[in-house]
Amino acid sequence: VSVLYWPMAFWGVVLAAVVSTVASATSAWPSTANGTHLFLTFDSHLNVSFIENDLPPSYTFVWGAEASHIPAYKKRAAVTGTNVVTTQYWPFCRLGTQPLSWWQAHHPTWVLYKCDRVTPAYEFGDANMPVDISNPAVLEYQIEHIVKGLAVAGGYDGMAMDNFDLGNNFRACGVYEYASETNRTLVWRQLYTGEPSDLSYTSMVVKWVERFAARVHDLGLLLTLNWSIGGDALDDPAVQRTANATDGAVAEAGFTDYGSRVLVGADWVKRIGFMRLLQSRGKAYFSINEWRGTTHGQPLNMSQAVQVWLLASYIIGNGGTAAIFASSVQGYGWPVELPLLTSFDSGVALSPAPL
Repeated sequence: VSVLYWPMAFWGVVLAAVVSTVASATSAWPSTANGTHLFLTFDSHLNVSFIENDLPPSYTFVWGAEASHIPAYKKRAAVTGTNVVTTQYWPFCRLGTQPLSWWQAHHPTWVLYKCDRVTPAYEFGDANMPVDISNPAVLEYQIEHIVKGLAVAGGYDGMAMDNFDLGNNFRACGVYEYASETNRTLVWRQLYTGEPSDLSYTSMVVKWVERFAARVHDLGLLLTLNWSIGGDALDDPAVQRTANATDGAVAEAGFTDYGSRVLVGADWVKRIGFMRLLQSRGKAYFSINEWRGTTHGQPLNMSQAVQVWLLASYIIGNGGTAAIFASSVQGYGWPVELPLLTSFDSGVALSPAPL
């Protein structure tokens, strides 16, 4: 695509540095208005010494920090005065990897099944059990055992809830409930159609976000979702309510559509619009950009043209609470090692960038 030839893209970066966006709402997040800011998608390949002494000040956030690293981030902040927001990772609607028989014996009313009434609505081939997050008992478990038991106890700043989506992409359909308080016979209750587009499912997810976020905020924590918006419209009420409830989104699709291509045209405009929407409300936006490559977990074969396109896109969308990350496909846990992203000083925006 001609727009990716780097000389043209370079001048796009220069222009974008002058006309980038400015946030219009008070935010709990560190300001990223000055310069290019990075974040970590997991930190499993870092060590304590690197975090305390060598992690650049441009890093502002960790999606899924290791529990053993939390003291190092706090020590770094005390010495340098630069805070890194750390989050506890958990899939938003799944729990443990125990077999179905265990769940049927211990929590038979929590398991979310497909419409065959037999198969759990597993996601991504993952063994973590899909659960009915509309069940108040499940919400209480998430708060007590995950938020309080892991995030609060571990000294984290917030929660990182993975694989969030407003669509019923894994065709969840229903649950088994007790016939009554005294009759422990399990009876089927259909909750959803089992189709990807299901307003009842979407409504349930939005209500969960609002309830979960309120409880997380009561505990003094931030809530971030792995949420790339997908096919949902920016003015969709479900999108608007979710954006209001959460404190930020980690967009795994980024500007590279999970490493498959560089976003251009209407797709790019929509992604920038989502990025701006969140920041205009004081929320944060973290853009993951995967690319083909395996060396050291980093996209070292990413061309300069693609790197410049990513950087220009980030600058245009940065409203003061955004950061960028790049890696090979699922090559998480390392810091960004692309010189253009780590060394380019984009300065301070003078006015919003027109689209």
